Amino acid sequence: MTAAQFEALLRTSLELWQVEAELQSMADRNGPSAALQARLSLADGTSLIVAEAGPHEEPFRWWLLWHGPESAADAPTDALPLRRKPCASTLGLLRSLREALGVPAAGKVRVGTGAGIGRGIDDHAGARTLP
Repeated sequence: MTAAQFEALLRTSLELWQVEAELQSMADRNGPSAALQARLSLADGTSLIVAEAGPHEEPFRWWLLWHGPESAADAPTDALPLRRKPCASTLGLLRSLREALGVPAAGKVRVGTGAGIGRGIDDHAGARTLP
């Protein structure tokens, strides 16, 4: 993932979740092996850092570091974040970021074909048995 793709992924996710945050890319754009990082700052004082894990940190690919507004006023700016969560995939990172931001999960989507489409999952009245 390039720095531009990383930034676009975060911006699009924040937009989709309707979260207003200042996104500051801290990605080092000097080369393909440079680590990707971004800081998200919310109006309530919550600060999050999304960082690509180093090669020695396998099986993790990402780190999510954050502290909430209740500790932001008391902690010096160079203090370590209160929470640190490893994420093994980009999907895991987005899920953890959504949870840290307090965004509720969307409803489940079920995809299928055949009898019963358009009815509830437990409504099998129109289902046919194949010979």
